[in-house]
Amino acid sequence: MFGVAATVNAGWVFDHEAERWRHLAIFGFGPGGEELMAVDVSHMGKLQDDDPLEVLWTTQTANNAAEYDASLGQTWSRPALTYATYNNLMAIEPRAYLVFGSGYAVGEGDEHRGHVLWMVDALTGETVTDKTYMAPPQHDTSYDPNEALAAVGDVAVGSHCLSRYWGEMQEAYFADPSGRLYRWDLAAQSDDPSAFPHVADSGGTWVKDGQGYATAEPALRLPACQGTGDYSCAVGPITPNGNKGDVFTFSPAIVANNRIDDIDDPGEILPAGDRDQFLIALVSGSPNDDVIDGGVAGNDFHSSIYLMVDDHRDNPDSGFDVPNGAPITAPGVHAAFMRLPLNQLTRTRTIVFPNDTVEDQTRPFSKTARPIRPPMIRVTGVAHEGEQLDAEVYYVTYTIYEPSDSICDSRWYDEDSKEWVLDQGATYEVSFRLVVDSSGDFDFLSDYDLPEDFGDGFGTSAALSAAVVRQVEGCDDGNCGAVINPPQTSPCDPNVNAPPLGGMTSIQTGFGEIDGFSPLEIPLP
Repeated sequence: MFGVAATVNAGWVFDHEAERWRHLAIFGFGPGGEELMAVDVSHMGKLQDDDPLEVLWTTQTANNAAEYDASLGQTWSRPALTYATYNNLMAIEPRAYLVFGSGYAVGEGDEHRGHVLWMVDALTGETVTDKTYMAPPQHDTSYDPNEALAAVGDVAVGSHCLSRYWGEMQEAYFADPSGRLYRWDLAAQSDDPSAFPHVADSGGTWVKDGQGYATAEPALRLPACQGTGDYSCAVGPITPNGNKGDVFTFSPAIVANNRIDDIDDPGEILPAGDRDQFLIALVSGSPNDDVIDGGVAGNDFHSSIYLMVDDHRDNPDSGFDVPNGAPITAPGVHAAFMRLPLNQLTRTRTIVFPNDTVEDQTRPFSKTARPIRPPMIRVTGVAHEGEQLDAEVYYVTYTIYEPSDSICDSRWYDEDSKEWVLDQGATYEVSFRLVVDSSGDFDFLSDYDLPEDFGDGFGTSAALSAAVVRQVEGCDDGNCGAVINPPQTSPCDPNVNAPPLGGMTSIQTGFGEIDGFSPLEIPLP
């Protein structure tokens, strides 16, 4: 039995009709339902006749509820909250929008069900541009049958932050479980934040079908790396009798170029010629997908990590420079593309057994290794001898979990407790670095050198680095299992540690109403 079984997203939106800010919380139901709900949580307490929550809209009550009924499946995709503002001006309250996928199709229904990307007004849920329909791929070219493929992942929305504040949406990227990567141009018309010309949708202008849908064209379709061996796989053409499309469950990580201003920058809007450049990180596979379970004998799927450049300044229909067939491509080989199956990376696992025996196990990742979160890209500036350099540093991190080898080893027996200890495996962070110099272009083969080694483990070269693989710490015996650590610093205050992820687990034993309050509603003397 499910209720709400999906992640809430929250943020501030300006209600232009009421002329007030609202704290919006938006969520789907995951396997618990086929709806979305948006609520105002600006004050989580009772003040006179106020209610702690105000339901703004649901997909059953919105004016376009019939459209939702035709396309929504189980609502797994977490809506992205994003903005557009008049002429990209900081001083004007922005329009707020939500971008999401339509989730798993359940049972029979409209052909569009589960294959749609939506962008809607955050305050009303009403459609503001044509919904996007992603037609199923050729039969027998995906690990899942076509009827099981769906828009379940999160949509990643990129921004050049032209206003220097609102993070206005430009391109949105979505990767699906059949290996397809889409670019949906959501940049608003500069003088009208409610109009969207879609200049740079991948593959050219998306054809409208007369039912309110635009038929999406993928920018790329990436083949899986396949092989039944534990430590080897091959990439080949996608055909019914060949390789299948790679399996993308986690959303891409994306970042725009020119994110850090020079110290003497006057604060002007980024010139058009410096826009439309994005760095995109992808990782395939999921530990929760039985169809590609690497622990099953005969399964041939191996997870891959990708890093690629989308530079569509010259041609808004294209922008990706990917070698034919998206082959295995190590750092230092191509200027705008990297692809590594995990079995090409060597990791070292330090294990402390119950009898205090310590072993360092060094070998490549096996077929069972899988990502447990989307990739992450961090951007920072760099200074040398007190002066800001004209360079941006991009750190790209993939979080990978590898289960145990399931080998019967007597060292896992705890003599004190007279019990066998389960080997849970370990989690690793696979990191790369890329430096963009004053040229302003992403270049994995850059010949620029930093003036000194800053001690981050990547040396002085600006080119895309080789991978640094580190076992995630957090337990004394190196037997942590699937662990996600928070970033090293808090996103708002770099002087304090980030809050811990996870926390205690609780079990409901009863329920009842309580009065809540926010600091603005505390009675004053």
